[in-house]
Amino acid sequence: MKKYILFTCIALLTGLFTKAQPGTYKVIFDMSSKDTVNQQALIRELTLIRQSSPDAQMEVVIYGQGLPLVTNEESAPHSAVQQLLADKK
Repeated sequence: MKKYILFTCIALLTGLFTKAQPGTYKVIFDMSSKDTVNQQALIRELTLIRQSSPDAQMEVVIYGQGLPLVTNEESAPHSAVQQLLADKK
């Protein structure tokens, strides 16, 4: 009887752990900094996620002092942003 209960508990726990894996990777980033180091870190993270999980769903919310990242064509990371947008699937 004890073996039956132990086996049932292990089977239930195994089922819970296999269901814990998410189907898709979803992430939202928030950028409000004008610091180019922070902007480049955001671009690096987006690129790494895109490379490791091509089906990932990513969104970036940019406001305040972070707007020049996407509005200023002369900003340092502008070409990297354009590359990320071009690679969008």
